[in-house]
Order: sequence, then C-alpha cells, then structure tokens
Amino acid sequence: MKNHFTIIIPAYNCEQWVQRNLNSATRQNYDNYDIVYIDDCSNDNTLKLANETLEQSEKKFKIVHNEQNMKALYNLYTQIHASNEDTIIVTLDGDDALAGTDVINVLNKHYQDENCWMTV
Repeated sequence: MKNHFTIIIPAYNCEQWVQRNLNSATRQNYDNYDIVYIDDCSNDNTLKLANETLEQSEKKFKIVHNEQNMKALYNLYTQIHASNEDTIIVTLDGDDALAGTDVINVLNKHYQDENCWMTV
C-alpha cells in the first residue's frame, strides 16, 4: 500500500537554499505525495525561485504566500489542519533538504506497520 504524504515547507528568506530544498522534495522516488511550500513574507527572491523550481516539476504542489510574516509554527499548524486527514505530514524547513531520493519510500515502509503513528 502506498500511503499519501504531504511535505509542508515553511520558508522565510531562503533564496540561497530554495532550489536545493525543493529539488530534494520533488525528486523523491515515490508518486503519492504533494508539496505545500509556504513563503512567509520573504523580502528576498524566495517566492520567485520557489515558483520557478516548482513549475518545472511534475509533482503536485501548492504555494502559499503570506502577506505578513506569521512564523513557522503558525504556518505548520494552518497547513496541517488544511490537509486531508488521510495524509501523513512530513515537515521540512525551508533551509534544509531531504537526505536522498528515497526518504518517502522509507517512511512509507515504516507506516506499513499498523502500530506506527509517528516517525522522527
């Protein structure tokens, strides 16, 4: 069974990391996931670079642009509650990257165990 995952990425002034960050998310060897990228009112080129990077991807994505800086916890809370209840949430900071192209596959294997309800 392939679980559905949602990668939520809150970002603020991450222009130097946005391409590496999003490429690590879009290049996962898994097909049942989507990405929510939140630009938290950045005053650099984060939003522009995120749009350019995600438009080149075939993955399902949504970009949220805040008109004022709401901070990471607000953004995570809001997007987690806006997600489908049958999705597994993966959080990724805007200045970080997933370690390889099989991260979601590994997580999916863990979630095959009916006793797994959270991974760290």
